[in-house]
Amino acid sequence: DLVTDIALHYGREEIPKMVLEAQLREEMVRHWGGNFKLGTLVNAVVPFMPLTNLQLKEIITRRIQAVSNQYALQYWKRLDVTTAAKRQLAGQNFIEYEFFEHSNGNSMWISKYGAHILIGGGPMHILISKVRRHFTPHRPHEIALFDYEEERREAVLSWCIDQDKVFDKNIKCEEVWRGLLDYV
Repeated sequence: DLVTDIALHYGREEIPKMVLEAQLREEMVRHWGGNFKLGTLVNAVVPFMPLTNLQLKEIITRRIQAVSNQYALQYWKRLDVTTAAKRQLAGQNFIEYEFFEHSNGNSMWISKYGAHILIGGGPMHILISKVRRHFTPHRPHEIALFDYEEERREAVLSWCIDQDKVFDKNIKCEEVWRGLLDYV
């Protein structure tokens, strides 16, 4: 589509605002015809940029933070999710990506359906269901840790004592569940 093509040409973060606005206006005129009267009523057009794996990982990080805060001091002190687990949750096992290539040689993988899967289901649903099922009884003074071991292709849920070093391999954590990430 137009926005993806512009993002590929300039780079997602480098698109000049005037170029984007001009291209979108041209597309609207082309779509609705030459007598585009609606164009005089439109003050601004807000394009939805294609989301890459990096942006989806950022969205997952924010959603995890929201879940962590929501249940803090009820279920756990906080919920920590490792980089490997975030990479898995934003990966192709859960999110459908499409490859786009521009004639100038730029290319990118983008989410076919944006971030919709992260809001109402998909990987966040799996994470929350695993956490609710396996982090009982609650431990409001401990860190709930969600990790993913890529070499074994297994998710791991653990309780860790808070020492402000959860990701330090020397911290003793109690594993409470290990298994595949699926919808069960």
